[in-house]
Amino acid sequence: MREPGQTLAGPHGPSDGSRSHGTPGRDLRRQAWQWAQANRAGDGSFPSGREIACQYGRHERWSRHVNRSGQAGEFALGAATVSDLPMRALASSE
Repeated sequence: MREPGQTLAGPHGPSDGSRSHGTPGRDLRRQAWQWAQANRAGDGSFPSGREIACQYGRHERWSRHVNRSGQAGEFALGAATVSDLPMRALASSE
């Protein structure tokens, strides 16, 4: 039984709202994209989704997201996405 005021951590982080806005996950995806770029085949093609997933202990679906995001330029220096913005900034822009 948990104590009053104790928060539980679920699969997406703590339930008390203190979770960052995806920065660690984004950093890992950026790192996977850099790995994929560095490990291209001789014909310039990227490693398969399975290879990327195995390299990072993730599912193939995750690596497809990495590939789509990387090819869209989301990991370029200075690129910002909605997940990088604090929730206050999103609320004030509506």
